[in-house]
Amino acid sequence: MWKIFYEKYKKCVETYIPKTNPKPGCQPKPLWLTFDCLSNIKRKQKAWSRYLATRRAVDFDFYKVARNRANENVRKAKKEYEKLVASKAKTEPKHFWTYVKSKVKSKSAVSNLMKPNGNLTTSDKEKATVLNDFFTSVFTAENPNNIPNIEERNFESSLDHFVINQDTVEKYLLLLNGSKSMGPDNIHPLIVKSMANTFSKPLTLIFQKSIDTGKIPKEWKDARVTPLFKNKGSKLDAGNYRPVSLTSIVCKTLEKVIRKEMIDHLITNNLLSDSQFGFRSGRSYQYTFLRLYVALVRPHVEYGNTIWYPHLKKDINAVEKVQMRATKLIPDIRHLSYEDRLKVLKLPSLTHRRRRGDMIQAFKILKGFEDISYERFFTVISTNTRGHNWKLAKPRCNTSFRLRHFSQRIINDWNNLPVEVISSKTVEAFKISIDRHW
Repeated sequence: MWKIFYEKYKKCVETYIPKTNPKPGCQPKPLWLTFDCLSNIKRKQKAWSRYLATRRAVDFDFYKVARNRANENVRKAKKEYEKLVASKAKTEPKHFWTYVKSKVKSKSAVSNLMKPNGNLTTSDKEKATVLNDFFTSVFTAENPNNIPNIEERNFESSLDHFVINQDTVEKYLLLLNGSKSMGPDNIHPLIVKSMANTFSKPLTLIFQKSIDTGKIPKEWKDARVTPLFKNKGSKLDAGNYRPVSLTSIVCKTLEKVIRKEMIDHLITNNLLSDSQFGFRSGRSYQYTFLRLYVALVRPHVEYGNTIWYPHLKKDINAVEKVQMRATKLIPDIRHLSYEDRLKVLKLPSLTHRRRRGDMIQAFKILKGFEDISYERFFTVISTNTRGHNWKLAKPRCNTSFRLRHFSQRIINDWNNLPVEVISSKTVEAFKISIDRHW
């Protein structure tokens, strides 16, 4: 079944997809070259040819105008193209690296490698042999007879067999990235994606046959391995290269279908721990980071804030930098400003957290949730009719140390709270109310 599909695919590609044969010595056009750029360059060349033929000053002046216009147009086109490439570097990295490669003069071919006998390789075949021997030596082959015992778990049904849905296959074909490279079978992802509606039915039958028989075609077992230098150590040592494998796009699609069925089975039968974050949708690195940061890091930074409260700018910045550095650990938002990172993560600044902590502690003392008499810290103004009934008097302070004490620094914020926040019955209700207000 696969052979019939594969032969049909190759025949259709050979017949209907046009090919280009670049002329020998023909340089490809620069990626930034636009139609306006090309027109101005041609005008400049014509003006120069006219001047060479006439040698008149008026023609030379005309050439200078055309030259300046062309140079300005080229600079503008380069700048706009580089801005476009930079803005799409995350979503379309292939365009970025294509442009970088066009600017690099040196080629990154694998140099001669040191063989086990101490001699250098002299041919590409020897290089491939040395690299293959090294990659094979570091490959970990699991012993199927030494599988660890897993405790028995209750589940409703087992995943002995499943039927592949054509709609599921078509969905994964449409999600293929058309800019990716082909595997050893030379099936291009862009063609498969464009023909997803047509290819989904035969591929569904092929996938189902593979699942039922427990076998896959030979072409799916092959991989195109490219060695990449690790940018450390000697280039003569094969151990300083890592392999990158390109496998069949069709086989990768089958792997996605199988993975989906396995994950659905594990979730349906509640076989995954709540602490499992890897390979689960909705549990990204960002979510894991937030749980770890809030549970393990932030409590240490905020410990004892009611007693020790930073008031010097250098101390405030030093404490805030802990959260600044932490939020930069998330790759997807690293390029954003600190304020924007906090908005994405829905985290308040540590300065805001300290103010909030002061309000919560004041609420506990004034409302009797702490075994402390509030009269030791505050004086309640009973004659003030505006606002809430728990407004505090602010005595005059003679020293800056006293001014920044807990019983003094919270008074303005506390007196400005609305009645509905102050009238909360519990600490949890107060926290919810103050978060809504602030």
